[in-house]
Amino acid sequence: MVRRFVPDGLRSSSRSSSDGREASLDRPSRHDRQLVAYPVGTPSRLIGVVHYEQLVHAVESGRLSDPVSELVDDELVHVHPDHVSDVVLQRLASSSGLLPVVTRDDAQRLVGVVTFDGVRRFLRERRPS
Repeated sequence: MVRRFVPDGLRSSSRSSSDGREASLDRPSRHDRQLVAYPVGTPSRLIGVVHYEQLVHAVESGRLSDPVSELVDDELVHVHPDHVSDVVLQRLASSSGLLPVVTRDDAQRLVGVVTFDGVRRFLRERRPS
């Protein structure tokens, strides 16, 4: 099941969309600025990742009624739970800031995500006092 999803930074307010609703892009919340991509799908079936910029473009082009599944990237950069840190960091650097962690036996089964902010927090907590 794919749900329609509009993050807090994309609120309706001033521009008409294709279905007559007013839409504009409000300033993203702190959370939205840190998470620049969003997983799409269910925990057992990851469809892909939609980037914040793709959502902005959808709002600006009046595509508010389109399912988010139509916006996802075809190329899904991901890692598996047994990947070493070097691989995770390399793939995170080539991603949009959200790196899905999927099982080896089913690349659509989401078991977690790695984000830039999460890595930053992890490194800060591991730093000796």
